[in-house]
Amino acid sequence: MIQTRLRYIVILLSIFFLPILLVAQGSISGRVINDETGKPLGGASVYINSSTIGTTTNEDGEFKLPSVSNGFYEIVASYVGYDRLVYQAAIQSKDLQITFRLQQKANELRQVVVLSKDGREKWLRVFRENFLGITGAATNCRILNEDEIMFGENTGGNQMSAFSAVPLEIVNNELGYRVYFELADFYYSRASGSTFFYGYSRFEELREGKVSAKFVRNRQRYYLGSTIHFFHALIESKTADEGFLLLNILTQKTYDSIVRASSRT
Repeated sequence: MIQTRLRYIVILLSIFFLPILLVAQGSISGRVINDETGKPLGGASVYINSSTIGTTTNEDGEFKLPSVSNGFYEIVASYVGYDRLVYQAAIQSKDLQITFRLQQKANELRQVVVLSKDGREKWLRVFRENFLGITGAATNCRILNEDEIMFGENTGGNQMSAFSAVPLEIVNNELGYRVYFELADFYYSRASGSTFFYGYSRFEELREGKVSAKFVRNRQRYYLGSTIHFFHALIESKTADEGFLLLNILTQKTYDSIVRASSRT
């Protein structure tokens, strides 16, 4: 689940495509079916959130994700017209079997704002700036299916919302990825300028074949020093080797806090 600007999705999550140090692997397989009828859902998407690992089900609703490295993952199953299901699981050198029972979506009555061409472009600009960010890397990202984005606002008109019935398709020319992002919620406050959104994403290489040297350099550059880089180093007890400095933060008591503590004794 993502609750921050997409620049972290299109930049920091690229570490999933760097060499993985864990060699132990397992597989994830199973079926996607209609919860009410039990019938298979062929063509459903099944993927590990924020990764390049994904597939679609066959006509029997079956899928398999082979060679998944040990770790804790969110496995997402989605199908048009059905509610998305997310399964959290730990892979520990074993094969995992999952049956996703998807329920058909109830009729959602979201308040949609009808905008003029200029008004819609203004709202799209706000959405891009808060969804993709305004960094140099963000300027190299483009949402291909912006027509699928619908907007709404609250009664007071001080909060904008955005949603899409289909995954947003984003091309990242900075790192060489095509990102499919299932937007669950997006809210922007006009008063404070704050943004909240979350969703689920999967990645594909932008071009088939060998990854260009430019993309490799950019991915490495954005990875080094990132939060994910730090946690990898922490797990492997290599923080110092990787250039991180860990400090103990001492909480200094103030005179007032000492007096209050003494008065209670």
